[in-house]
Amino acid sequence: MVRPVLVKVNPNILTWARNSSGYTLREVAKKLNISYNTLRVTENGVMRLTVKQLRKLAKFYKRPLPIFYLKNTPKDIELPDFRSRSIDEEIGIVSGKIRLIIREILEKKKIAEDLYEKLNISYPYDFIGLFSESDSIENASKEIRNLLNIQTKDLRVLKDNDVLKYWIKKIEALGILVFQYQEIDPIIMRGFVFAKIPFPTLAVNQRDSFYARVFTLVHELTHIILDKSGIIDPYYSLSEKRDKTEIFCNSVASEVLVPTHEFNEMATEELVNKSVLKNFLDEASKIWKVSWSVILIHLKELKRISNKLYTEMLMELKSKKQKKSGGGDYYRLFFSRNSENFLNLVFTGLYSKKVTYYKAMKFLNVSYKTLENVERKFKWER
Repeated sequence: MVRPVLVKVNPNILTWARNSSGYTLREVAKKLNISYNTLRVTENGVMRLTVKQLRKLAKFYKRPLPIFYLKNTPKDIELPDFRSRSIDEEIGIVSGKIRLIIREILEKKKIAEDLYEKLNISYPYDFIGLFSESDSIENASKEIRNLLNIQTKDLRVLKDNDVLKYWIKKIEALGILVFQYQEIDPIIMRGFVFAKIPFPTLAVNQRDSFYARVFTLVHELTHIILDKSGIIDPYYSLSEKRDKTEIFCNSVASEVLVPTHEFNEMATEELVNKSVLKNFLDEASKIWKVSWSVILIHLKELKRISNKLYTEMLMELKSKKQKKSGGGDYYRLFFSRNSENFLNLVFTGLYSKKVTYYKAMKFLNVSYKTLENVERKFKWER
């Protein structure tokens, strides 16, 4: 009987790769059907893995195989400024998974940057610095609505499931990449953004409602215009730990989605109790195609609601379960998660022979057969 070949790898890198992916030893053992004790002793340097086991781990951790033979542990990516209403313990539990999501999307941004040069693509990006935090909320919001050509009358006729597509298309037209993910609870992380050009990149949580994701999109677009990257929780600015940038981005997003001059024309009724408030939130939500939370924030900032009623309603909204999405048709999910701009870059590179089919498969993390199906479907899904 042929004995399996054992490999000598750096045990510290085994531990680093697992921790940076957000998994415990027991989770890895269960998912890969490798004994817990084997993983434990190999991370301690007492025992060696087989080639087959190492390949399974490398694929699971989404790391290249040669990395495990390095002498020194690689430096992992630094998370952007992380602001959250969640407690530190919650962040610690999922920090590895967060890094994994960010790393995957950041790699796609780097691919896009490379293709930007190879394909001689040009976006002006003259909207960076369009306003600063010293500008008024009203002026900043007007600049964004003009930049995207947003008209409330256009929004009113959209179906709920088309609102998100509408905003993504407007934002991507600026030369921005918009991705979605669903591996992290929205309570922990609603979105993140890398503002650097070319191809500033933002991501929103697919487990959030359509309306909540729209708010995050505009919030993060504001970060891009300010040229400030970060991991964003749109409710952060409501906490006692809030800072100037988050307050500004929240207020701008709120004003972009619900302009005050339009809002005042409707908000004539006195909101004295929760029943009246709920009716108002429902009606306003249908007009501007936003979540109740956005209207609630707007009412508070305009001092049209008591602190007591605002707090009660906010707590009620927070207690509701977040909408979960996912499952269903593979290709529908694939297109919803990936930036249309990014797919355009990959296929343009493919057709111009600047990108090989092998590289396109790697860029999209798909098999050759799946790539052919994506290519065929992408032509008519656009």
